[in-house]
Amino acid sequence: MTEQQLQKDLSIICKQLMLEQPFYGLLLLNLNKTFTTKTKTAGVGLQGINYKLLINPDFWQSLSVEHKFGLLQHELMHIAFFHCTDMFKHLDDKEIANIAMDIEINQHIDGDKLPADGCFLEKFGQYNLYPEEGTNSYYQKLI
Repeated sequence: MTEQQLQKDLSIICKQLMLEQPFYGLLLLNLNKTFTTKTKTAGVGLQGINYKLLINPDFWQSLSVEHKFGLLQHELMHIAFFHCTDMFKHLDDKEIANIAMDIEINQHIDGDKLPADGCFLEKFGQYNLYPEEGTNSYYQKLI
């Protein structure tokens, strides 16, 4: 896929998400969306006072339409839950922190829209995680 085709595909998914779930539209408005090989999959982060979304083009193309939809929801939830801000800088182990954040977020997304190998509450049953405990609680239990 060319860059133009990738952007068109992403635009279609964004519009569908905005129409079906308008909440996400607010987050998508000021989001700088970039395809890059600098990331393995996808991620969001701060860019000045706005946010940026980085997507690996090969990863994007490997996803079904449903999983593209879920990926956008997932990354936008990181923004909605303030995961990109200083609120979570106290979590020293960034890998465990990301898992804890993903567990929190994925509870709010239809499981059919997420890949089976994602971080789901059920996969971490041995840690006594409970629904909607939040990132900090999940982090403390996982660490």
